[in-house]
Amino acid sequence: MAKKPAANKKIAQIYIWTGVNRSGKKIKGEMEGQSPTYIGATLRRQGIKPGKIRKKPKNLLGRARKITTK
Repeated sequence: MAKKPAANKKIAQIYIWTGVNRSGKKIKGEMEGQSPTYIGATLRRQGIKPGKIRKKPKNLLGRARKITTK
């Protein structure tokens, strides 16, 4: 029996971006997508000229608990 080809699914990640809108104002934000290329294309469709696009860093402490006194 033939095996199914592996699906090329990418997990969406959060990206931080900066750009310039049509009026020349610098703007920044966060967007969820599969790749920086996808984010750039989406921004261009919205009339934003993308500048920097990078992955949002993960929290270094994870789910750190607050220290409390008894």
